Amino acid sequence: MKPTVVIASLAILPFGLLSATSTVRADVVQPASSAGHASIVDDADSGWTWSSMAAYSDIGLAKGSGHAGGPGAYGVYTFNGTGVDIFVMRGSTVNIDGRTHRIGKLKVSIDGHEKAEVALSAAAADYNVSAFNVSGLPSKLHVLEIEPESGWAIIDYIKVSSDDDPADSPATAGTSTGEAGDPGLLFSSKLAQLYGVNTIEGRNNVSGFNENITPELQMGILPDDWGLSVINAHSGNTAIRYSGSSTGPAAYCYMLAYSVKIAVSSNTSLSYWIYPQQDNGRFVAVDLHCTDGTTLSQTAAVDQDGVAVAPAHGHGGAIPTGAWTNSRCHIGEWLAGKTIDKIWIGYARQNSNGQYRGYIDDLFIGNEQTQGK
Repeated sequence: MKPTVVIASLAILPFGLLSATSTVRADVVQPASSAGHASIVDDADSGWTWSSMAAYSDIGLAKGSGHAGGPGAYGVYTFNGTGVDIFVMRGSTVNIDGRTHRIGKLKVSIDGHEKAEVALSAAAADYNVSAFNVSGLPSKLHVLEIEPESGWAIIDYIKVSSDDDPADSPATAGTSTGEAGDPGLLFSSKLAQLYGVNTIEGRNNVSGFNENITPELQMGILPDDWGLSVINAHSGNTAIRYSGSSTGPAAYCYMLAYSVKIAVSSNTSLSYWIYPQQDNGRFVAVDLHCTDGTTLSQTAAVDQDGVAVAPAHGHGGAIPTGAWTNSRCHIGEWLAGKTIDKIWIGYARQNSNGQYRGYIDDLFIGNEQTQGK
């Protein structure tokens, strides 16, 4: 029997995405599956990455503490299992450092795909509340990301469930397993090593960012990476740094990021975050090469905003510089039945000389839950 995802009262959009405006009341989410076994992961566990979410003490929370933050903050945890249950504190306000903040909502994403937006506000404080849970995921590594929205959120702990069957061991990053189209993470840049450093697959009229270096593609350690600006990774403390200089017309530079073997199904999607540091830095994108020679950029593929995904389109030319922006593409619409063997990060721009530099982070490829499964 194929896995099913249990999420209460959410609107299902095409490709199995959940509406970003859908709101789930924390007191009506279905209980987690009792199959297999579950383990508690406290908010203080070393596996968490917290950004702008402060430790918060309250005797009503497990072990007397949680993590609290507002819009722009987030927490990331990579778990190995078939489900996860997020426990929070509900209430009307939270007092941090002598300031009172209104409690709002919590956005939940798994493997780079938004799953729900959960309302956490309540007239009175309520503890040990299961705000969101999902079960029936493939037994492999998954990346959970939680983000406060429209106010603050207080995270207490999560409960990770897993099957007891050792045959359901986690897949190696970049190698798809199981039945084609089954929901789950197929690739994560957080779980894979770059193919090499500055591996160029093709270029024209592109040189290094500075005179004494080549075009770059390598892992940056943030926020202490080179440059004048302090930049934080989208999650964790690493992100893929790209850089170069366009020196003439029809400039392009394609860098090999990962060598993979990923079977694409009709419900396969790509998601990543990009941080361009100048206008030229917008004209960089993730591209996918398949074993039959097809590339994603050569198809009519578009992102979540209807913009062609090829680097030369610059994400529409309107994404901000000096900030993280998410790019998502339902690649199964154009590559279903094919096998990805290379993940490229490429620059391309027709007429613009000058430097380009930026970062790519949280690059995920996965199969999304579809109706009827």
